[in-house]
Parts: sequence; C-alpha cells; structure tokens
Amino acid sequence: MMNIKTLTSFFRYTYFLIIKNSEKKNEILLDDKQFNITICTVPAIHIALFIWSMVNFFITLEPLPVFIVLTLILVTQFICIYISSDREELRNKIAEETRERIRKKKEEEERIRRQKNAEEARRRAEELLEEMWEFFQRAEEESKKARENFARNFKQEKRNVTYQQKLESMFGLVFPYTKSELKSAYRNLAKKHHPDTGGDSQKFIEINKAYEYLLKRI
Repeated sequence: MMNIKTLTSFFRYTYFLIIKNSEKKNEILLDDKQFNITICTVPAIHIALFIWSMVNFFITLEPLPVFIVLTLILVTQFICIYISSDREELRNKIAEETRERIRKKKEEEERIRRQKNAEEARRRAEELLEEMWEFFQRAEEESKKARENFARNFKQEKRNVTYQQKLESMFGLVFPYTKSELKSAYRNLAKKHHPDTGGDSQKFIEINKAYEYLLKRI
C-alpha cells in the first residue's frame, strides 16, 4: 500500500526542483516506485485538466481556461520529459562515479601490490646481501685458517728438512742418495760407535733412530 509521500512524488519533485534541493530530488529519481508514480501522475493531471477545461468551457463558453489548461499541460509534459532525462543523467553520473571508485580502488590495490612486491624484493635483496656477507666472512675465516695451517706446516716441514739435513750430515750424505748408500754409511757409523767396540751407547741409539728416520723418507 502506497503512502502519501509516494503518491505526491510528482509534486514533491517539482517543489524540490524549484528550490534546488538536489538531495531530495535525487531520492525521488532513484526510487523506482516514486519515479513511476511521478511519471504516471502527469497523464492523470492532463486528463483532469482537460476534463475540467471542457466542463468549464461548456458552462462559461470562455476560451481562457482552455488556454490556461493547455499551458499547464505543456508545462507538466515538459516537467515529465525533464524528469526522465534528469533520472538518466543522474544514473549515468552515479555509474560514472561507481566506475571511478572502482578504478581508484583498483589503482590503490595495484599500488599496494607493487609496494608489497618492492618491499619483498628489498627484503630478499637484504637477505641475499646478508648471506653473501656471511659467505665472505666464512671464506675469509677459512682462508685465514688455511694460511695459518700452511705457515705452520711450512715451518714444520722446514724444521723436518733441517732435521733431516742434520741427520744426513751425520752419515756424511747429501740428498739425493740411495738406500744402499744409506745402509753403507749406517754400517760404517754403527761399527765405529758400537758399544762392543768401545763406542758410546747413547750415540749408537741416536744413529739407529736417525737411520730408521731417513730410511722411511727415501
């Protein structure tokens, strides 16, 4: 059941149009029920005015009311056409605003997505740089340990070479030499320092150890 507000939509629209109250006017245009009543009111007004003018004309035989009625019919018809175009324009405006909001929303979503991608790329780059820095630090530590090991081994090898040269000089040998040469030198030196022939037992032990050491390195 329609209320008085709906039934008087045409007159309310005309009033709001005159006082330029766009909010109330647009409310009528966007309400399908009020809009339909507004459009349907115009033919009803035309019929009522036409009947009144004819009755008045036959009673008074004056043409002025007829002209007035025709003028009112033209005005109401113009208002009806204006209502339709105004509603179409309002709908287009709302549709355009909706499209603009959707476009801005998509642009904002795209901006947020790009910002997130940029932050993710920056985070990955920072992680990669951190991993590279840790890798270089580990490489530097390993290189330092390798240098230290090399230096330590080099010193040890140098000591070993020096010790070996000392033992070789004990046997009167100079590298390179053969096993037979080492054995011959050992026999001569062992015979000389053997305890049974009056040699020093401690010296004889050192000769045996030196011989075993050099024998392993030939």
